[in-house]
Amino acid sequence: IEQVERVEKIRDGVSVFHFKPPADVQDAGRHVRLIVDIEIDHRLAGILLFDSTRHLDAFCVPDIDRWLRFREHALSAIIKARMLESMEKALAAAEEASTVKTRLLSIASHDLKNPLGVVIGIAEIIEMETEHDPKIRELAGMINESGRRMLALLHDILDTTELDAGKIVLNLKLTSVETLVESIVYENQPLAERKGQQLIYSCTT
Repeated sequence: IEQVERVEKIRDGVSVFHFKPPADVQDAGRHVRLIVDIEIDHRLAGILLFDSTRHLDAFCVPDIDRWLRFREHALSAIIKARMLESMEKALAAAEEASTVKTRLLSIASHDLKNPLGVVIGIAEIIEMETEHDPKIRELAGMINESGRRMLALLHDILDTTELDAGKIVLNLKLTSVETLVESIVYENQPLAERKGQQLIYSCTT
């Protein structure tokens, strides 16, 4: 700074510094320095420095736009780098959230399997001990069947967590939609009766 002879402010954020040769260095000539501010969202993000020791008029006003192209390139590179960093952080956060979700699903599924097994076991006992009461036996059978379906769903959830972790591959197969709908209607008949409703299922093939 002590060796600055004069400063030209070409435009906002663009200045040319003219330096005089240092007194303690032999054969040192004059040089000029172009300083260009790099701003992002009206905040200084960095500066570009260009020095010339041979041509003291290297940064004259008519040629300044040629030098400012470097600022556009630098600005574009900084913005891209920041966007990439932001995307990487978002991706890391999403992967962490997915890992936590998978772990929680796995824990919840395992914790639900034991009480559900108890429900299925009790339903089987009721079925065996109520041969004289067809209605209760039928309801116990529905509890047993629903419990087994819930248990199968829990296994599916566990399979889903494994799928998210990339540990299994889906094995697609044909499914009878008629059988599926019929079982759903059958299982929901007691709930409909309790509400005074009637479920009617009919399928023509």
